[in-house]
Amino acid sequence: MRWSSALPFCAAVWCFCLSHTAAGLYEQRPEAQAFIDRLVREHQLDRRLLMRIFSQTEKQKYAIQAMDSPAEKKPWYEYRELFVMPSHIRQGVDFYEKHSSLLEKIERTYRVPAEVIVAIAGIETRYGANTGGFPVFDTLITLSFDYPRRAQFFLQQLTEMFLLLRDERLDWRELKGSYAGALGIGQFMPGSYRHYAVDFDQDGARDLWNSMPDALASIANYLHRHGWKHKARIANRLPEQMASADMPFNRQTKPWLTLAEFEHLRPAVDSEQPQFSLFSYLSKKDAKEYWLTYYNFYVISRYNHSALYTMAVYRLSEEIKEHWAKHTGVNASIQPVTASD
Repeated sequence: MRWSSALPFCAAVWCFCLSHTAAGLYEQRPEAQAFIDRLVREHQLDRRLLMRIFSQTEKQKYAIQAMDSPAEKKPWYEYRELFVMPSHIRQGVDFYEKHSSLLEKIERTYRVPAEVIVAIAGIETRYGANTGGFPVFDTLITLSFDYPRRAQFFLQQLTEMFLLLRDERLDWRELKGSYAGALGIGQFMPGSYRHYAVDFDQDGARDLWNSMPDALASIANYLHRHGWKHKARIANRLPEQMASADMPFNRQTKPWLTLAEFEHLRPAVDSEQPQFSLFSYLSKKDAKEYWLTYYNFYVISRYNHSALYTMAVYRLSEEIKEHWAKHTGVNASIQPVTASD
C-alpha cells in the first residue's frame, strides 16, 4: 500500500520543513544499531552504507506533525474540494489526452479503466507535477524511531526501502518523496514499489519518477493484483428515501451485505454484483449523501484505506471520463456526479 494525506501540498510546505529538521544522531541510538545489525544479518546489506545513511539523517519534525493531521480527517464536503474540483478535472482531461495512447495500452494489458488510473495520479501528485520534496531516508528513519504509534509499519517500510535501494540501484542521496516516505507519481510506499511496480517501457528499470509508462502501469498493476473486476461498477448513489438510520453505513469497504438482508434496496443495487457495502458522506454540514459500493470500490481502497480517498478517486474518475467523452465525441457509459453534488 502507498500512503497519502494531502500529498499535492508537499511542495508548499517543503520550504517550511527545511527549517524544522534537526540532527537525529540516529547511528548512536541502540535501537537503530540493532536494526542495522538485523539488516546486515538477514539481508546481507552493506553495514558501512547503512551507518553512513543513518549518520547523515536529519530528524524530520514536520513529518511527525503531518502524520497526526491527515486530510482524511476532514468531512467529505471539505475533502472533496481538495481533489474533485474544476481545475483538477480539466488537468485530468488534458493529462488523459496527452497520454491517451499509453493509457489505452495499459488498460488493455491490466483491464483497469484509464480514468481510474488518471484519477489516482491526479489525487496523489497532481498528475505527476509534485512527487514530494522530503528526503526519503530521513523521513522513514524519523517515523521508524520517533513516531511510536506507527513504528512497526515504518520499520517494515524502511527495510523495504533499503532492499529497493539495493535491487534498483538507486542513489539514496537523490531520493525524495512525501512526508510519509511515498515514492513517485503514484506515491507507492517502498514495499508496494518492490512488489507491484513494473518496467512497462522495458528499459531495464522500474522508474516511478521519470517514466510515465512505468508509473501509470504500476498503478494499474497494483489494482489488477488486488482483484480489479473488469467492467464492473464501482459505486452508485442510493436514493435518500431508501436510506434509514438503522442501516449499517460506513462499516467496511469490502462488500459484505446482500439483497437477502435488504430486499427493499433491490431497485438501486447493481444486479450483477453479489454483495455491496453502504456509505454515507456529509455533502454539506447538515446534509448527507448515500452510496452503494461494490468490489472495485474495495480494490481502490487497498491503495489508501480511507473511504474518503476511495470516493474521491471514483468521483474524479467519473468526471474525467465524462469530460473526455465530450472532448472525443464518445458517449460515457455511466453518468457522472458533479463536484457540487
